[in-house]
Amino acid sequence: MSSIVGIRTYRWGDEEQRLYDTLHPVLGDNLVAIVQNPATGLDLPLDMIALTDDWLDEQGLRQVSNWGWRCGDYAYYALRAGRPGYDFYWMIEPDVFFSSSPAPFFAAFEDIGTDVLGLEVREFGRDHRFARGMPDMDLYVAIFALTRISARALDRLFDLRVASAGDDVLKRDYPNDETFVFSNAVADPEFSVGELREIAPEWFAESTFATDPDILVDSLVAGNVPAGRLYHPVRSREGFRGALAARLTTRLKFLEYMAPSLAELDDEDIDTVIMQTGAVLRRHIKRARRIGWAEKRKID
Repeated sequence: MSSIVGIRTYRWGDEEQRLYDTLHPVLGDNLVAIVQNPATGLDLPLDMIALTDDWLDEQGLRQVSNWGWRCGDYAYYALRAGRPGYDFYWMIEPDVFFSSSPAPFFAAFEDIGTDVLGLEVREFGRDHRFARGMPDMDLYVAIFALTRISARALDRLFDLRVASAGDDVLKRDYPNDETFVFSNAVADPEFSVGELREIAPEWFAESTFATDPDILVDSLVAGNVPAGRLYHPVRSREGFRGALAARLTTRLKFLEYMAPSLAELDDEDIDTVIMQTGAVLRRHIKRARRIGWAEKRKID
């Protein structure tokens, strides 16, 4: 059974290059990049499939403001259209880290005919906004950073996405990739759905593959981690700093409730608050760093 692997991204940076360097020696030409609205003149070390706003319009796929993040299955459809001759299609996000050669990992799946494979396939509650776009279905999700889907399942999912483009669903509620793919796959009696962990359990040992927290790649490279492990989400130093800043500033809606009082502050007041906030964050980060040093000494 033939397979091709796509790296799903919107740029080409440290994470993308690291993943390419790991996968290319094993996959060769069966590795491509699917790049969302690539910058003009973007130079990559492998073949690229451009996933653009215009292409979505041509295919009848619905655009929402953050479709590149939310609708990762769109990258699958672009890969299927651009490389139609394969039985199975893999999608890997750049923050996936293989601790050694991935050859044994992919070899474990060569004779596996399951249509849709993901990690932690599970039922999903109806209290999330993405559930509003699929009101008549039992909902399922999985971690979408590493998945494999058969050609026939992708063709069916693509048709369903196009058909749903005209649904009377608010853009903010339009189903994301994992909800759409796994709910429809489970609902279709013609398709089989399975767990990556059951086929290659050693690669997912010790709960190293999750949706958070972010892992600095330096700690894996310098930490002599076991061979044959998958880690996620793994960041370069620049990426880790950005993810940390984003995490620290995620829940700021409370500021809206203070708006009348905040309106009375001048720029000097705001600068003072920012400095005080920075001092508090510095204390917490340094404390957590000391805990990390202590844990590292235990391992060493």
